Amino acid sequence: MTLVARNDTTTRPGPLGAPAEGGGDLSAPSAPTGAHRVLLPALMAIALIAKAALTRSLALGDPGLGRTLLLEAPLLLLLVWAVHALTRTRRPLHTAALLALDTVVSVSLLATAVYATYFGQLLTFDMLGLAGQATEVTDSIGELLRPVHALYVIDLPVLLVVALLPASLMRWRPPVTPHVQTRAVVVMLAALVLGSAAALVGAWNVPQPANSIAAAGRHGIAAYQLASLRLVVAGEPDVVAVDEAASRELAATIARLRAGRTGPRIADFQPGTYEGANLIVVQVEALQTLLIDLEVDGVEVTPELNKIAAESWYFPRTHAQLARGNTSDAEFVMNSGLYPPPNQAASVRWGAKEVPALPRVLGEHGYYSLTLHQNEARFWNRTNLYPALGFDRWYDRSEVPPDPWWQWGAPDSVLFDVAHSAMSDLRAEERPFYAQIITMTSHFPFHHPPEEYRPFKPGEPFAGTPVGAYMSSVSYTDRVIGEFVDALKRDGLWDESIVVFYGDHFGLLRPSTAEEAALLEELLGHPYTDVDYLRVPLMVHLPGQTDGRVVDTTLGQVDIFATLADPLGLDLTHVPQFGRSAFAGGDGLIGMRGLIPFGSMLNERVLFQPGLGFEDGTAFDVRTGEPTATVAADRADYDLMTELLRLASEYTDGLPVRADADRALGDAIIPNRETVSTETPDP
Repeated sequence: MTLVARNDTTTRPGPLGAPAEGGGDLSAPSAPTGAHRVLLPALMAIALIAKAALTRSLALGDPGLGRTLLLEAPLLLLLVWAVHALTRTRRPLHTAALLALDTVVSVSLLATAVYATYFGQLLTFDMLGLAGQATEVTDSIGELLRPVHALYVIDLPVLLVVALLPASLMRWRPPVTPHVQTRAVVVMLAALVLGSAAALVGAWNVPQPANSIAAAGRHGIAAYQLASLRLVVAGEPDVVAVDEAASRELAATIARLRAGRTGPRIADFQPGTYEGANLIVVQVEALQTLLIDLEVDGVEVTPELNKIAAESWYFPRTHAQLARGNTSDAEFVMNSGLYPPPNQAASVRWGAKEVPALPRVLGEHGYYSLTLHQNEARFWNRTNLYPALGFDRWYDRSEVPPDPWWQWGAPDSVLFDVAHSAMSDLRAEERPFYAQIITMTSHFPFHHPPEEYRPFKPGEPFAGTPVGAYMSSVSYTDRVIGEFVDALKRDGLWDESIVVFYGDHFGLLRPSTAEEAALLEELLGHPYTDVDYLRVPLMVHLPGQTDGRVVDTTLGQVDIFATLADPLGLDLTHVPQFGRSAFAGGDGLIGMRGLIPFGSMLNERVLFQPGLGFEDGTAFDVRTGEPTATVAADRADYDLMTELLRLASEYTDGLPVRADADRALGDAIIPNRETVSTETPDP
């Protein structure tokens, strides 16, 4: 930088985007000086590249600076240059535009890093509608932020100071002629355009849906996010209508594809033994398998669920399979035996459909079905989802009285009281029923219930930590589950019903700091892995059962429908099932569309997470979570699961639309509708 005399005001035009030689006319305060023209965008470009490197480290696990410079820098520099070139003649506009750009890009990178930590997927344009949940989960978002995330905004004060420097402070004379400047700018822009184009073309050609983490790692975060715009504008795929004949044919195809995985029946009862029994299913918010039988300082965290497991069929290696719809996806998967869609919540994409799910099939056998939830049924379009699944009746916030001192509405104790009363009324009518109960009090970030309602209060080192809050929050729900079971036993419903408890999804996030990782390892006795993250308990208590049995096989929530249809004697030969009865025996095989990379597969050996295919994927031991090698059978299972996932989407897209469906979503509370398709594919 060369300081020149104040009276040297000679200027010569510079190349596009470059400062004029001599620094500009300082008598025109609205025009940026050479220093402002160069220093502010240069500092901002450096800051954004550093943030891109941080995002690759946090979101992709790639701490290398080389890929950031190769894959992220060209697009970022091109963006900074474009804003700079378009506004450089007016200092206020120039300053405001650059600071606005820095803010928008920084927030986008921060959101990408946080979302990837939470869901194991990249935040893309087709997912921006999920931002509409922010007002519903403000506390949860706050809990996801870490001290390292302050680095995304730490540059803003510095840039603001630079932007406010007096115009008369200094002037800069470029060390080269305008002709050389022009050539340098042209060469630089050509390099940036070529680099950006190469990244975009590579990202655009990634087959969809894909493992977004692997795709962004190879082609760049910004390039992959921009390429995701094609999912927004592509429209709905061609849909082939599904009728009863097609359903039977698909069910037979699935059975044929999975024929080699069958084994001897493990149950000591025959299918249909409990035909006509009531069915009570409790989906427990954020319940992970790791809490069952867990003792901390000699105290059980979930004593009531431990008792239930001890006198039930207990499947500890069941896995959550939700995708974009969170808890509502778990409801869909459990009831339908189908996989959620890859790019939307099941309740949004398929809420207008007529799904041959558990409530609808039970209705064909004279059952009355109801579901109860503390939130508004409008949230996640459940007012459409429940009739899509075939429920006769649903209770929500309007009938489960909310308490302003409790997060998400009413406490779980009130929910269970309302459920028990409704079931008692149906019992008096001597009509078999299916009741689904969705708890909420133990929702992340575990600020509820109030401390005095928590039976388990952890000591050091867990006191005051998210891990401790999680355990103590779930301990409240565990207690009221025990009270609910006692009420069922008192009035005889326990011995007249199949009673099921399972978790909807994880409660504990992947650790983002060494301290969190060490705390979880101390709790579990081993590092917290993706296997722990995915695993939720499943307990099935049959009428009159007193002795429990632990079944150590790989299951998913997609298997629950078939598992419950087994003792009830439901004929599913006309219902395509992508799950299997856990009582039938054989080797487990499930797929994943969320929480971990899209297209991941679990069998009895490994949790396999693909890259952009099988060859660049990673396998983990399904019991320990430790990295392991694949074998030929794993490749065969991966190919099989890829085909099953494809068939699942085609089948569900082709289901008929209900005549009474609100295809425009009406007053449903869902994410920003501008980026969410509100039209269900019509076969």
